[in-house]
Amino acid sequence: MYVPAKDANGKPLARQYTLKKVLDGAVTKSAHPARFSPDDKWSRHRITLRRRFAVLLAQSTYSSLPVHQLFPVVWRRAAADIDSANRGPQLDHE
Repeated sequence: MYVPAKDANGKPLARQYTLKKVLDGAVTKSAHPARFSPDDKWSRHRITLRRRFAVLLAQSTYSSLPVHQLFPVVWRRAAADIDSANRGPQLDHE
């Protein structure tokens, strides 16, 4: 919060910053205005668009989960392919 200070001629001076809402009878202004309004009319539409184009935070490519938990079927298949490649060709001996 800050109070815009002015000199005797009305020229703006440096701001006086404070944590109070009212300072010396003057209502302070927010130094960093809120980014989102509590009565946001378009939030539902933004979320709908993000769902439609798959850009929700939960759908991001980075995750804290290990790869084998994100894609269990693909991971098992890849692991089986690696195991078979490491073992070499399997010969049937009868």
